[in-house]
Amino acid sequence: MSIYGAVHNELGFEVSEASFSGSVFGKVFVISDYLTEVELGRIADMVPSEAEYADTYPNRMLWQNFEYSSAFTKTQLLWDNWETVCKWTSDDDVMHVSGHERFIFRESEIDKPYMTSIRERLQVSPAHMREYEPHTDYGAKALTILVPIAPGVSEPTRFHGYEGRRTVRSVPWAINQAYMFRPTLDHSYHSYIGGENDRYVLNINFMFEQ
Repeated sequence: MSIYGAVHNELGFEVSEASFSGSVFGKVFVISDYLTEVELGRIADMVPSEAEYADTYPNRMLWQNFEYSSAFTKTQLLWDNWETVCKWTSDDDVMHVSGHERFIFRESEIDKPYMTSIRERLQVSPAHMREYEPHTDYGAKALTILVPIAPGVSEPTRFHGYEGRRTVRSVPWAINQAYMFRPTLDHSYHSYIGGENDRYVLNINFMFEQ
């Protein structure tokens, strides 16, 4: 069964909705080959050869960038086309669903300036790490993008939908296959656990001023 739903091509690269995207889990998107070959090589070179400390929780930052001029190509395109991203992530088609009246984004983002900075961060979580509990990213973050960097096989981020939901869905872990979502008030709960090896993820956010 395909993991993809609707496909968007407005920005010159393919952005596909995950098959579970919608009224329960919020809009979740898949972007293959998020980094160019050169960008991926640069980030891969930052992955250390030694094992991460077993007591690291939930992650340790290895590198980060806050400058638009140094941001990755697709990060810049998404930032420059925020209105298009908002159109993709619009909740108009699920607001009519009973029980989803709180399926809303941060209200202040409708007024410019709605975001203040890009944050790109390479982070590592140790093998066999206990669950980092479900959270929404709502409030500080306008957009979340997660890009698996290493290893080839690991545990993907798990999407729970609303709080307390037992059924979870995931986009299969694949290096450089990003998944993206716009945090909502209470329908973008997600979590992750450690795999058999250390888990390296590029975590990209569009940040609100706090």
